[in-house]
Amino acid sequence: MKLKISATALLIGSSLLPTAFCQAEINSFDINLSEHAVEGTLDIGGPWQNTHQSISVQYNDDLDRDEDGYTLAYGLYSGGAKGEISGSLGGKAMLIDADIVDGGALALGGEFRWYFHPEISLQVRGHLAPSVLSFGDVDRYRELGVHVAFDLIPNTHIYVGVKTAEAKFEGFKRDAEFQDGINIGFEMKLQ
Repeated sequence: MKLKISATALLIGSSLLPTAFCQAEINSFDINLSEHAVEGTLDIGGPWQNTHQSISVQYNDDLDRDEDGYTLAYGLYSGGAKGEISGSLGGKAMLIDADIVDGGALALGGEFRWYFHPEISLQVRGHLAPSVLSFGDVDRYRELGVHVAFDLIPNTHIYVGVKTAEAKFEGFKRDAEFQDGINIGFEMKLQ
């Protein structure tokens, strides 16, 4: 099963990347870290007005008993801004591999950002995939992050906060935690 999902991840990733990059410019690059995890995201323009796409990879070197795991995701979102508030809603198709179990999910969610100071914002991001939107060994996926972002460098948000990202697998009592706890990172605007 693991070989099939890994081959599927490679096939989906290799087919999405050329399509996404040929049709849109990269808007931003985001990388964030926690104690055992790293996540990188490219945000690119969307195929329609007020939409954007994202491609992300999340890796954890210590899910449980020194097992590692990763997620690979492609997201499509619609959003906008009004004054100090911006937000987007959509979803992401995910492949999830937690060493001995794997599967996928269609996680629905988005982000909300409020600039309460010209250079400081509160950002909340979240996604949820209940069992009806999960497949393979995955029974549920959920993530939630709350960050304070500082615009101290032109075109760059430096943020700190907390984030949890976890998957529940069929037949396992505990959730696999891809991220849990303090989270720091930066988002560099490329346009």
